[in-house]
Amino acid sequence: MPGPYDATPLFQNGRLTDVAVRQDGKTRHLWGRGGPEAERSFVLKALQAHGLPVFLGGGLGVGIEAALAVGRAPLAVVDRETPILAATGCRERFAADPRVLWLDQGEPSGILERLRAWSRDNGAPLLPVAPPFYQRLDRAFYGGLLQALERPAGGDFFARMAYAKFRNALPRVLVLGSRYFIMGEVLNALTALGAPFRLFDLHARREEADYGRDLLTAIAEFRPDMLFTVNHFGFDRGGTLANLLERLRLPAASWFVDNAALNLALFEQARSPWTLICAHDSDDAERLEAQGFPHVLRLPLATDPTIFHPGAPHRPGWDFDASFVGDSKAVLVGERLKTGRFPRPLLLGYRHAAETFLESPDGDVRRHLEIRHPDLAAQVDALPEPDRRMWFESLVLREAGRLYRLRCLRGLLPLRPAVAGDRHWRRALGDAPGWTWLGRLDYYEDLPALYRASRVNFNCTSAQMKGAPNQRIFDVPACGGFLLTDMREQVAALFEPEREVVFFREPGEIAELARRWLAEEPARLRVARAARARILAEHTYAHRLRTLFTAMRRIFA
Repeated sequence: MPGPYDATPLFQNGRLTDVAVRQDGKTRHLWGRGGPEAERSFVLKALQAHGLPVFLGGGLGVGIEAALAVGRAPLAVVDRETPILAATGCRERFAADPRVLWLDQGEPSGILERLRAWSRDNGAPLLPVAPPFYQRLDRAFYGGLLQALERPAGGDFFARMAYAKFRNALPRVLVLGSRYFIMGEVLNALTALGAPFRLFDLHARREEADYGRDLLTAIAEFRPDMLFTVNHFGFDRGGTLANLLERLRLPAASWFVDNAALNLALFEQARSPWTLICAHDSDDAERLEAQGFPHVLRLPLATDPTIFHPGAPHRPGWDFDASFVGDSKAVLVGERLKTGRFPRPLLLGYRHAAETFLESPDGDVRRHLEIRHPDLAAQVDALPEPDRRMWFESLVLREAGRLYRLRCLRGLLPLRPAVAGDRHWRRALGDAPGWTWLGRLDYYEDLPALYRASRVNFNCTSAQMKGAPNQRIFDVPACGGFLLTDMREQVAALFEPEREVVFFREPGEIAELARRWLAEEPARLRVARAARARILAEHTYAHRLRTLFTAMRRIFA
């Protein structure tokens, strides 16, 4: 049972729009800014599947009304949340409606027996409609019911799924696919290795009502040794998928190619013993281990040599002494300011916090605020929503990245570079003479050609990666290009300085170093060749997957 909580109805123009639930000092909402329209949309999408609707939580009652309006009767409602029901009046509204079976008493096993009998009486299967709020409020009750209702018929599904894992040389991998930029490279690497895999396309399964059943079906049919995803795509904040994998005894690997510690703060059950968190940044991995994550793997980025290679065709007009690829981050900062709706003290303080963060060797924004800006940290703690607290940390990171990237590009301007990125570079760099704006370039079609067309490929790492290599560290040498990048300890551990990689330590060095290497073409080409050899020997996505498979077998076999 959930702990005590208070439920407060929220009205707009006399109309019930949401319910605020306060528990353990935190306030959550049934539907947030979406209100009744979000509930109606959620339910109508769920009802696109066949079956008798079983609402696991009555919500505002809008979804029940929508189901009845489109002829999806009879339906059942399982809801025992007395404070919420008192706030919405939902129970009384449908108490006398013969089309609605209301279940608010008993344990899950007894409720399941009544629902299954009701299903037999009506000659139709049960279709769970599970508003996310109730799954978070009481995961044991509503989450247990959801799992039981989604369980395929025919014996004990979970017992049948407890098959032995990792019995073959290469694991069977169920990939929770997204449209994120490295997913194609991962699939290419799986193919090259000969690892059996099946893609479960998350982008094509946006309907929440179908997601759980389709995933269970894929698991039952494919019988994978492991799940794989990037940046926790496919996992829900309430922990439903994490709990399901634990019941199935099916391990998952989630490879974070962005800030793992910051993003995982919003996921309940993220510390699941059945999930290996892979962090591309070793510093990030240390933070996760300190926070108690049971399985953490340091797994740097890599490259796909079938995409990034020296054979990219020449582009007419592309012949540059120096080039840089990357956005100004102005748009990202603006988006975070807009969505965050931060109070005035935070709006006045984020830039200074970003500047001091750049000076600090520590990559933990939260710790930096507590040490250097305790007043701002207190303001962040006062924000009622966890998302907004995370968004402010993200805002500081993005602004720090914008400031750092701008300083570095100004240091490169004497070489009249080509700059590929968003239109805000034109305003940021102003009327500086000679530089060329290429606009946004296609990652796969354009960048290999640009890296080959540039005698010096310039790189400056995002502020959120105090020590880690970014994608250009691997892609540029794979194309046979020479790279000048900022000093990062983790990069120095992967490549031999001055022989395979050339570093600058602060923006004031950039122009002088670039000119020096432009003037020494034989030495520049030797560095590029040595870096490419290292890439092909150690730093492809196939290498990374082999490392991942070894870790998964060691932990979960």
